[in-house]
Amino acid sequence: HLNTSAQKEWKTVAGALLPLTPVPDLAEASTTLSREFPHLRSEIDGILRTQVGRPYARLPFTILVGEPGAGKTRAARRLCEILGLPVTVYSAAGSADGSIIGTSRQWNSSRACVPLQAIQRDLRATVAIVVDELDKAGSRSDNGRIVDGLLTLIEPENASRYHDPSLECPVDISPVSWIATANSLAGIPQALLDRARIVHMPSPRD
Repeated sequence: HLNTSAQKEWKTVAGALLPLTPVPDLAEASTTLSREFPHLRSEIDGILRTQVGRPYARLPFTILVGEPGAGKTRAARRLCEILGLPVTVYSAAGSADGSIIGTSRQWNSSRACVPLQAIQRDLRATVAIVVDELDKAGSRSDNGRIVDGLLTLIEPENASRYHDPSLECPVDISPVSWIATANSLAGIPQALLDRARIVHMPSPRD
């Protein structure tokens, strides 16, 4: 149960059955995206195939890997938008803490985890988080690391009853889609790589 202050802050979504985005016409989605990203046609179609037969639009945890200029962030954003998923881009570059998982309500600056903030803003259970430049995330663990927090948030068994430190209660973030971008897989923990669909993206000039 939410405490009194959290109840006021989260009254729009607390206990509500929020809408789930249906899977759109995938052939139409493929045509639109292939027109925008002709160099990524096969990669995009591979990702779209993960939506066949799904009850609602939700992308498995995916890491887009490619050189600077390959259009990773824009492709991630447009893929989510075409699927009807509201997008939040969260920059991992230089991130020096694990606040993506939320911060404790004991602090005045307390905030819910990033996916829950997106759910509250968009009033949908199916939102997408693009974690940009994951390979550039800070490696110090004094205040937690984003890579460890991300691992916690994407685990299906954790996501369905994630205990948010700000709300101080379990929340269901399992319908959330996660895409990360990186120039290289070097430095990304193996535990994250093992749980990811890794898509290597060619440059437009290739």
